[in-house]
Amino acid sequence: MKRIFLISAIALLLSTMIGCEKEDNKIQKPQEQNPVAKEQQLVGTWTSVGFGNSETGEVKTMKSKKYTLKFKEDKTIKGRSSTNLLNGEYKVEGSEFKVVNLGGTEINEVGDGALFMEKLLTVNRYEIAEDDLLLFYSKAEYLLFDTKSPAGFWSIVGYGSTKTDKIERIERKVNCYWLYLSQFDKSVHGRVVADSIHGSYDFDIRFKSIKFNTIQTSKKEPKETKAYIDKLSNKVNSYDFSDKGELLLYYNNKKEWLIFEPY
Repeated sequence: MKRIFLISAIALLLSTMIGCEKEDNKIQKPQEQNPVAKEQQLVGTWTSVGFGNSETGEVKTMKSKKYTLKFKEDKTIKGRSSTNLLNGEYKVEGSEFKVVNLGGTEINEVGDGALFMEKLLTVNRYEIAEDDLLLFYSKAEYLLFDTKSPAGFWSIVGYGSTKTDKIERIERKVNCYWLYLSQFDKSVHGRVVADSIHGSYDFDIRFKSIKFNTIQTSKKEPKETKAYIDKLSNKVNSYDFSDKGELLLYYNNKKEWLIFEPY
């Protein structure tokens, strides 16, 4: 939501700087966005932020960041609540929005889980503002989501491959094989067996492309660690998220990938 407030503040400042004529101070009504283009913006993976209220401007942050919704072009949904994997369908007509045929695992929700599920099933419209998705379940109240970027703290799980459909797990010691991707300066920090690693990265949310630049260590590492760093530095080129909220870093035309879980 900070992004929305910042843009509004800049727009207000500019309006006071451009001329003094009455016509210059009139607020221009924004043009209606093409419904098809707006609907296309909905497609993708979204991560929960909290419960918002457009009248008060308040947002109650959720206790967990595990809540995700992935909207597909075929109008199906996959996602995760506090304890369950979700699947279902959604209907969109203009700004109207509705979740239908929602199912999944059936484990008792914890924390904000029950409230999240209750409100999700009563959502009737949506808005997209910058990188934020607002799912309204009343005139002013909404579930707030933002686009999920790869930024954050991650801990290695292992390797995935389409050849075996199995996860090759990496045995890790305490504090080993973790990765921090900064949202702000795009720096990379982490830890492997014998040393820390550092570098930088770039990503594009629209295409889920990612590239790591100059991942380095200062000490000699065992063979398996060198292979891990080589894949991270030279081969990874795209990313996605599993239904469990894991970060998947793909290489070799998405036939192989590194798997990370929230640290």
